[in-house]
Amino acid sequence: MLHSKYPTRLAWVCMAMMGLAGCASTPTEEVRPQAQAVPIFRAAAGDEPGLTRPGVVYLNSRSKLGDLHAPEAEKLSVDFVKEAMIVVALGERPTGGYWVRITGVRRVGHVLIAQATCSRPGPGSAAAQVVTHPFAAAVIPAQSGPVEVSLESTSVEGE
Repeated sequence: MLHSKYPTRLAWVCMAMMGLAGCASTPTEEVRPQAQAVPIFRAAAGDEPGLTRPGVVYLNSRSKLGDLHAPEAEKLSVDFVKEAMIVVALGERPTGGYWVRITGVRRVGHVLIAQATCSRPGPGSAAAQVVTHPFAAAVIPAQSGPVEVSLESTSVEGE
């Protein structure tokens, strides 16, 4: 009789331990870096004929800014020891009425995210029949470590 009680109790103890072990080994979620707002010191926007292709770029040296061939962006005074620049370009557009504005910048890990609002002419609106190259630039604090840059944009029409 004594012999038959212990295997039953032992079985219950083993099952309880296995259940607890399963709880202890539950996978945890990956910890993602928090988004940090990056201040914008100065900003500019306009038409830059040298920026014929759309894109976003992070510039952390005078030579990189020169390689961009963007004299309008160069008008923003940048101290590349302490500052950097983000440029968003819409590329070549067939008419006037297009524009872009950088509305914010944030950093998540090693990625800088430029937040921008882009506009195009509304249907039936009068637009200058001239090729344009809308761009926006923002001077931000220089970033340490490797930096990738991405764009989050909101589109509006006819504004």
